[in-house]
Amino acid sequence: EEAKSQSRLPSKAGHKRLATHHHVAIHGDSVDEKKEDDLYLDFDMRGKIPETLNEWTEMRYKATGADDDEDASSDDGVGAEGYELTKHRKGRLKRWFRIGKAHDAAQLLSFKKSIIKKSLLKCNRPHDEQMVQMFKNIMSFMGDRESSKPPVAHARKIVRVALNSTIGVRDEIYLQICKQTRQHPDPSRCLEGWNLLLVCLYSFPPSKNIKVGDYINEVLREEKTAPGVKKRAELARKLLAICVSKGARKEPPTDFEVEAIRLMRLIELQIRLPCDSSNSNNKSFKIYVDPYVSVAE
Repeated sequence: EEAKSQSRLPSKAGHKRLATHHHVAIHGDSVDEKKEDDLYLDFDMRGKIPETLNEWTEMRYKATGADDDEDASSDDGVGAEGYELTKHRKGRLKRWFRIGKAHDAAQLLSFKKSIIKKSLLKCNRPHDEQMVQMFKNIMSFMGDRESSKPPVAHARKIVRVALNSTIGVRDEIYLQICKQTRQHPDPSRCLEGWNLLLVCLYSFPPSKNIKVGDYINEVLREEKTAPGVKKRAELARKLLAICVSKGARKEPPTDFEVEAIRLMRLIELQIRLPCDSSNSNNKSFKIYVDPYVSVAE
């Protein structure tokens, strides 16, 4: 089940093909070594295994061949209609009768302590109810809205909706997270927003329509950016390129994956080899991996 949750849609883009990679195939009590011509990995795992999340990310980032100055967002949806921002007005009567000045882009894409009334993007107006719910989940994850559910439940719901939706809905989710982390008055809650951005980048890519990479670079250039946020922004910059290369996951991350991402730690896995005759006590051993690890790796 855990292996299934970490599996992803096949993508050859940005992957290094190891035509002569040796691996072990287990058939009952027998062990056969063979070569697999159709195995695609990010890098050769026969060398030194990364020991930190940053090391894993750096290795995967280099494997993508991405340029630091290149916008790594996905090309999906580029030029799509409906990517204009919707007009938001403060006050019920102003919204009803569309009077008064609408919020400009800077105001619309900055932190908001109250719940939005409709989608940020015009293309998602048919999904207003769902997009408002996503905004509530984002606020609950960040601690800006009370909830009886733990943060990981909100994160998994957000990713689950994204994986089963159009690129427009996925972009809306990214846009809402960027909005809530921009000029947030509470540093600790802003940090949680960046944690949620990392969870999304480990799960599905944005398109180039919303320029997530530009926002990340803007935060990195800002002198007043808090150390914790800057650390996550640097990780997010590399994850963006990796996510575009790999594509979206098939399943949402598990609870322990989300929690590991929040803490910027590797995931601990217990491994047991049933065919290991030297292991008379049938003991397991630990390995530490990043959320992108595949069964093949």
